[in-house]
Amino acid sequence: IKLSEQYDYHLANYNLEIARFDKRAEKISELEVKVEDHKLAIAGLKETKKRIKSFLLPSLNKAASALATMMTKGVIRNIEMGEDFSVKAEGKRVELFSGSEQAVINIALRVALGQVLNHKSFSVIIGDELDASMDAERTAALWKSLNLLIENGGIEQLILVSHAEEPVDLPNLSRILFT
Repeated sequence: IKLSEQYDYHLANYNLEIARFDKRAEKISELEVKVEDHKLAIAGLKETKKRIKSFLLPSLNKAASALATMMTKGVIRNIEMGEDFSVKAEGKRVELFSGSEQAVINIALRVALGQVLNHKSFSVIIGDELDASMDAERTAALWKSLNLLIENGGIEQLILVSHAEEPVDLPNLSRILFT
């Protein structure tokens, strides 16, 4: 009788462990299906990313180069963003340029990205201290370029925050002084 009771006890434990095992196996199967779905989604995203890059990067590079040429009066004519999102200008790493040139390269890329993604119409650009590292001539070229984009409809509204004492003379510039 005692052995029979032990057998029943172990059998109940065994059946309980089998039920737990079956539940875990079912969860594992569900997770495997999810993993396969995620792998498929990741593969799709990678392919989409590759296709987007193949369409976006040439347009971005062309637009950024045109903007940089205008903003630097021809000093910087070529900006390229690689597929790994590294940025070069004139074939050199951006870090090798002066602070002013780096600022212009970044501004050109940002405006170009907005234009490419929004089909040439960028509703508003807000810039805080864009001219902080620039001399008066570079600042004037940058602001004139941005003003030209407004005149051509590439930017609808431009808000620039600056602590520059001397205003840049632009026809459509509204200046607000904060004290």
